[in-house]
Amino acid sequence: MFPGEAWFLLLFPLLWCLRRFSGAAWLCAISGGFFWAQVHGTVTQPQPVPDSLLQDTVVASGVIQDIPDSNARRARFFFAVNELQQGNTRLSGHWRFRISWYKQAPALTAGERWTLPLRLKKAHGYHNPGGFDYEGWLYSHGVIYTGYVEGAGQQAGRRFFSLDRLRQKLSESIGQSGMSRRAGAVAKALVVGDRSGLTREDRAVFAATGTSHLIAISGLHIGLIAAIAYFLAGWFWRRFPLLCGRWPSRVAGAPFAMLAALIYAALAGFSIPTQRALIMLLIVMTGVLLRCSANPSRILGLALFAVVLWDPLSVESAGFWLSFGAVAAILYLIPRLDGRFQWLWLQGGIALALAPALVWKHLPVSALSPLVNLVVIPVFGLLIVPLSLFSVL
Repeated sequence: MFPGEAWFLLLFPLLWCLRRFSGAAWLCAISGGFFWAQVHGTVTQPQPVPDSLLQDTVVASGVIQDIPDSNARRARFFFAVNELQQGNTRLSGHWRFRISWYKQAPALTAGERWTLPLRLKKAHGYHNPGGFDYEGWLYSHGVIYTGYVEGAGQQAGRRFFSLDRLRQKLSESIGQSGMSRRAGAVAKALVVGDRSGLTREDRAVFAATGTSHLIAISGLHIGLIAAIAYFLAGWFWRRFPLLCGRWPSRVAGAPFAMLAALIYAALAGFSIPTQRALIMLLIVMTGVLLRCSANPSRILGLALFAVVLWDPLSVESAGFWLSFGAVAAILYLIPRLDGRFQWLWLQGGIALALAPALVWKHLPVSALSPLVNLVVIPVFGLLIVPLSLFSVL
């Protein structure tokens, strides 16, 4: 089940660095990519559940992860399990299930420990050409079994601290802030990466206009928050001449920008676009601290290498291709554009560069995307994102 393109993506940064080297170096890079793909796929293979436990109800003890997706009919959540029991059979291990709870599910909070009676089955999805690969999506999240709660569960405490619980509390506070349903759903997506409040119609509108990236915490938002922290810290630093004499304000703002970006990426659940943006920003800010600079394409290559090295399965995500593809297109186009309409040409170039990835991942390609993004990106970046963040302060 390991994706065939994962090993190839591992090679891109290495091949870029080795493009002037001999064929032997290229062969070593290709062999290393194959080797790492095999090692990662073997080590991270989700632990199987014995078939005998899939035939009847099994009692599972574990912790709720991520923000539960709840509505009036059911609650759905990731369940990290460390113990399974069925009759006299008791197993200990590490499993991750995707669980649905119907029939008046209680209010669930990330980080809570529960003991639940479950009916489990192997995960599967429809194999319609061009359809959503549900099974592959689950596998990329470490899940190969789904199930539902059968009967009453018992809460058995909670973790002392859970980042997911903090994200859920912020999401709930946004929902109780008095915003309209649609505004609240967009704010949740922008602040904590919780897109469960968006209806199918909302997602269709963003997809049709090519602005789906605006309702995900992406590099644009990470960079914006880091820039605000950087300039505010620099402004505050300049109020104290003694501090400026020891450390210039343009350097002093770097740690604050790095911290702000790290916190915001954590609130987003470290999604792939935020990983890319965070790594690039950390490299740039480290250069500011060391008072040196780096080539932007090499920074992008390092971010690509780090993301795929950590999680080769990330290449199965459309966000991976769109995030890195957009930045690569920007780095290629900006030095080559000049004139009154360069921003429009830039948006058109980005849309053209991302079209193959959209088609490959069976996502809609919007002809309106360049014009809409030209207007909407500044609105989101300068107004909606800061106001959404300030709404939870």
